[in-house]
Amino acid sequence: MVMFLFMASFRSHSPYAVEHVGTPGSANYAVWVTDAASGKRISAWHDVWLIPSVATASSHVVNFVNEIPRATRAKYETQTTVAGNPIVQDRNDGGELRSYTYGETFFNYGGIPQTWEDPNVMDVESGAGGDGDPLDVIELGASPLRVGAVTPIKVLGALPMLDQDEIDWKVIAVAVDDPAASRWHSINDVEPRLMAGITDWLVNYKTTDGKPKNVLGAPISSAEAMALIHDCHAQWRALRRGHAPPGKLWTGVPSSAARVPYATILAAAVHAAESAGDVIAAVHTSKALATVTKGTTDEGVVDPLTLADLASHTIITSTLADLWPALVVVSEEDDPDPDAAAAVADLLAAATPRPLDLHLFDDHDPGFLHAAPLDRLTVWVDPLDATKEFTEDLLEYVTVMVTVADAGRPVAACIHQVFADSAAPDQPHVTSAASRASRTVWALSGAATPGGHAESVLSPQPRVIVSRSHPGQLTEPLDALHASKIAAGGSGFKALAVWDGHADIYLHRTAIKLWDIAAPDALFTLNDGTFIGWSGARFDYSEPDAYLTHNGVLASFAPTKRLLAALDGIEPGSAKSHPKS
Repeated sequence: MVMFLFMASFRSHSPYAVEHVGTPGSANYAVWVTDAASGKRISAWHDVWLIPSVATASSHVVNFVNEIPRATRAKYETQTTVAGNPIVQDRNDGGELRSYTYGETFFNYGGIPQTWEDPNVMDVESGAGGDGDPLDVIELGASPLRVGAVTPIKVLGALPMLDQDEIDWKVIAVAVDDPAASRWHSINDVEPRLMAGITDWLVNYKTTDGKPKNVLGAPISSAEAMALIHDCHAQWRALRRGHAPPGKLWTGVPSSAARVPYATILAAAVHAAESAGDVIAAVHTSKALATVTKGTTDEGVVDPLTLADLASHTIITSTLADLWPALVVVSEEDDPDPDAAAAVADLLAAATPRPLDLHLFDDHDPGFLHAAPLDRLTVWVDPLDATKEFTEDLLEYVTVMVTVADAGRPVAACIHQVFADSAAPDQPHVTSAASRASRTVWALSGAATPGGHAESVLSPQPRVIVSRSHPGQLTEPLDALHASKIAAGGSGFKALAVWDGHADIYLHRTAIKLWDIAAPDALFTLNDGTFIGWSGARFDYSEPDAYLTHNGVLASFAPTKRLLAALDGIEPGSAKSHPKS
């Protein structure tokens, strides 16, 4: 292996140098940007400054990291998913080193450091999200620049390129020390033949590899291009701070340092829950539930598992894992076995994707004041609450629930009612999946849930909603509360019944799992309600393996002091061990 260090001779004052490792044209060849003073490797994406350190007279000058020298074919690219972000030659689908087959480049090509085109920020004109990379640059100077060279450039404008479903901006620029920089101030100053060649190359360079043409939009001015650069710099800052999900990107910021907004994870949770609801409805319509039995409850009630449970689990967990790979997610279900996984894959392939808007709740916390390091967060998922009722066509009870807990306390959650209905809680209609109505009720720390909960002033005989399939021994507590009973399925549904004013109290006596109650807990506690065990203690969601509680549930938007006093001395339930499945 050959290793050597050199400084770009044309820019002796540059604070950056380049280190080459390995043999050019081989699989082990890599290029690193280094700090010129110390020789230390730095990230070509995150550590090179957007604005050059040398003073410039123009506000339209930024730094450029070159990846592909003029008049070459090898496609070098900054590796955004690799630690340190080295520059290496890209590979094709077969694993071979990739080169441009359309012809040699007649420009230098690379990227602008400290920028990022966020896939979740939609371009106004095209409606497409960013390509998830730094902004690309086509540098038109006469001199080839070495791979990894950091060069100040004068921004002339930019071209929007639609690459499949992604917007991939190409900034047109020239090196500040190139003779053309003194006479080129915008794209309009560039020779028409040169711009025509760039347009042809961008549209067609993939066609020789059997891929479709790219689509170019109208060019924008140098001032508009600088505004674009600053927007993408802001998106990069959001990525580094944890405000945007990194997916598989290497950001150089440990998960303990980046603060992830609750609002952003909630937006992803709502998207995933509603997408899962669509597939649950599709499974019901097909009648191909593929129901199996996980076991029985203490009361001898069968605990079923359907294809809809597994599909919902897959959608939610994969969505969150794609956005935040290090996020701890606890789901009621395990990943499906190979046979079930194939059926789930067919379901998801047939589903119509919903658009993902990670900024859905930004207005509720515009300063992202409610955020936490990723390693402090745990997400609890109930992919299909009320599975038993789902198999019995009691569809109104079916919900999908996702909850974000910070240091064990719920801080954001959504309850998606897949088949919303207006029937009385204990008399659900059999809803047609084809004409279903659905709704999502969410809760977010620091924000009021829209609509607000119904007024709950306890009468001498409060309405208590309890489980229809896990009632436990309820006579004693109901008598103590002088209550009338409403039997219903699903923890999510029962929480919504109290929220809507159909019941005053949600009461549960037997053992229950935390994914069943995490979202209801958030809905109550984040909206000035009470969600506690019969001892008066709150629930702790910090331990993924401790997912079973025997403390009972008492939830209401009315004062609970009298209720707790009435339940004093009544034990909530047995301490029998329950396996996850």
